[in-house]
Amino acid sequence: MVRPRGIGSPVVRSRSGSYHQGAVQTIPVSPVPDPRPILLLTRPAPQAERFAAQVEERCPGRFEMLIAPMMEIAPAAAAPSFDGVDALLFSSENAVRIFATRWARRDILAFCVGARTARVAQIAGFEAHSADGSAQNLADLVSRRLPTGARLLHPRGRHTTGGLLDALRAAGFDAADCVIYDQHPLPLSPAARDALAGRPPVLVPIFSPRAARLLAEDPGATGPHAATALCLSAAVADVLPQGLFSQVVTSDRPDAEAMLAAIAAWK
Repeated sequence: MVRPRGIGSPVVRSRSGSYHQGAVQTIPVSPVPDPRPILLLTRPAPQAERFAAQVEERCPGRFEMLIAPMMEIAPAAAAPSFDGVDALLFSSENAVRIFATRWARRDILAFCVGARTARVAQIAGFEAHSADGSAQNLADLVSRRLPTGARLLHPRGRHTTGGLLDALRAAGFDAADCVIYDQHPLPLSPAARDALAGRPPVLVPIFSPRAARLLAEDPGATGPHAATALCLSAAVADVLPQGLFSQVVTSDRPDAEAMLAAIAAWK
């Protein structure tokens, strides 16, 4: 029996029949690509990480998660007046978190666009009510709960859509807003660009018109992409240029639960 004379140095038989110590030959091995579809999340990092965990809980092991934030949330200089304010309007959980860290007022009613935002507001100490939907749903909720002429304050991000204040003013409310945070744009990461340019299938949930616009305008994301865009609403889908994605799907409702259901049903 022939035994190697050194660890890592195999005994090699020559053509003459004799044995000698040989060098180890390294054979390169290409990494095996992950066969799962990619879920590309471009939300700000905290929301993207939480949503990825929710997807993993709903669909264990189904997706390769790729988190590539295209926005960074940062507080903005603001000095809102609370004189005579009857209720606060929160259209995002970012607004709740930043408001809660900067101002101590918790004695004002909070009306929130959705259940997740309302839950964050409740944890922060507000008496919060959820509209379970869109900005129009929020305006309708306020109209049912408060008398005409009530004074409302909408702490918000610099980039918002939905016409919330216009709807409330038209209904007779004294509604004002205050920008309390910025959404600074970030370039699409190299890994995300490679995913969009590479193998399908790729699913891209898009939660706001601004997120859709940033993705469409990123120089590294020029299409067409063999990927599916899953949009929170028709207003989000309308921002995407025709042909940027091979397929554009719209959620049944503009909330995270409906997005999770759409991801679970996607094939």
